[in-house]
Amino acid sequence: MVQWSRRRQPEEVPAAVAAALSDYCRRSGVAASAAAMREALSCLGEADDFRVRALADSEPSAPLGPFAAVDVISGAPEELAGRRERCGYYEVVQALVEERGAGAELSDKPKEKGRQMEAPRREAEQPATISEKITPRKRHAQEREADARKALPRPRGRFSQLPSPKRSVRELSEPASRGTLEGLFEQHGHRLGVLKAIAGQFESRGGRPPSLAELMAAADRHGLRPGLERREREVVLSRYREHRGASGRAAWAMGLSLRELEQLVESAGLSRDVEELREHFRREALSSADLRTRLDLLGRSRYLADLGIEREFQASLAAEVRALLEESRAEGEAAVAQAARRVGVSPELLERAAGKLGILSRQGRGHSRPEAP
Repeated sequence: MVQWSRRRQPEEVPAAVAAALSDYCRRSGVAASAAAMREALSCLGEADDFRVRALADSEPSAPLGPFAAVDVISGAPEELAGRRERCGYYEVVQALVEERGAGAELSDKPKEKGRQMEAPRREAEQPATISEKITPRKRHAQEREADARKALPRPRGRFSQLPSPKRSVRELSEPASRGTLEGLFEQHGHRLGVLKAIAGQFESRGGRPPSLAELMAAADRHGLRPGLERREREVVLSRYREHRGASGRAAWAMGLSLRELEQLVESAGLSRDVEELREHFRREALSSADLRTRLDLLGRSRYLADLGIEREFQASLAAEVRALLEESRAEGEAAVAQAARRVGVSPELLERAAGKLGILSRQGRGHSRPEAP
């Protein structure tokens, strides 16, 4: 059972681990801030990060937020965590973790401040004299300002604040808007990000949100399309390289859904470049000579499924592990230990992979020869 207190500071949580959990929660239907992700992961130690990745690569069966996911990683059934998520249990947990973390930070500060606060408290505990009780108390400036704000009536009618009216999307094609549009392209890096940004300020006829065609027409008007396409190519391909060809992770990093990313790739004419990049990482995963790397990849089933090579990868790795175990003259756990020493990997990692690939018999765990192909 997880102890709801920090085992490390939130800023010490690796960004890749927090991103993986954020993607898992988003897919389960529960969005949470980056701060909440790190706060939840601070309740786990560094040794548990591989469990976070394993959960993130699986498919969620219930809406789970970050604290619910940590609860599942610590052993709670997903069904129980889902019920706790729906009833608001983890909101109380988050407040508790933050309060304990703040208390720990305060306890590390010098005690001089505590002594300074102790003197006024002792004075306050002393009984007041008759003259002190009848003397009017001077109010602080902050108290007077707070009382004044409370006394003001809420604005009504023509004094109420209304949202500023949206401007016509045609204004983006005017010469004065060139700098604004160029800055948005540079800030967001792709046309869909800019389209979302201008939706709160501009509108088309009939109050509709601006369309992608209208945005690109304004870009053509100012001659900004070539620069935008170069920037899009750089951003999209760098995200795919960063996440080793995984479309889902690349879309998350760009703040897009998978469908929006596919639309962007197609509209920007990058389909062939993206497919070549994904094919490079497919070949790399299937032909890697490092067994440790391949065993680690086995736990990232969602990544392999994203690349479309999960079955092919498992079949190839199963053949390699089966041959490795059959070379040993021992049986069961001894065979796994000998094979692990021969290739320089941990016996636990090799045994877990053999079990997942169905190579070792389920009867009498670790006490039978490898199953025949």
